Amino acid sequence: KNTYEKKTGHKIEVEILNGCGIPKLASMYTEFLRSEGIDVLDSKNADNFDQIETKILHHRGGIERALALADILMIDRNRIIADKDDNLFFDLTLILGKDYKNLPSYPNALMHQQPF
Repeated sequence: KNTYEKKTGHKIEVEILNGCGIPKLASMYTEFLRSEGIDVLDSKNADNFDQIETKILHHRGGIERALALADILMIDRNRIIADKDDNLFFDLTLILGKDYKNLPSYPNALMHQQPF
């Protein structure tokens, strides 16, 4: 359990989209975030690979969920974008952009890379 779940009893549910086209990037971040207590419900390619910046879309629940994910990823909170939709099965969507190698969490995520 991560700090947010211990405090609230709610497991943060996330979808991960690979927005830059690097093979296996979404699955690597899936394993990393699961090791941090995040419930990754789906990981797949985004509709396009033109995403420059990594960002978090906040769909449902309190903003604290998005802030907790931003803290784990060690990214600036201004990358959280309100995208309210209570009909989705997940709280947040993480879109991995072309800046993925510059993310402070990248070395931690790299440790979860699957061998070929």
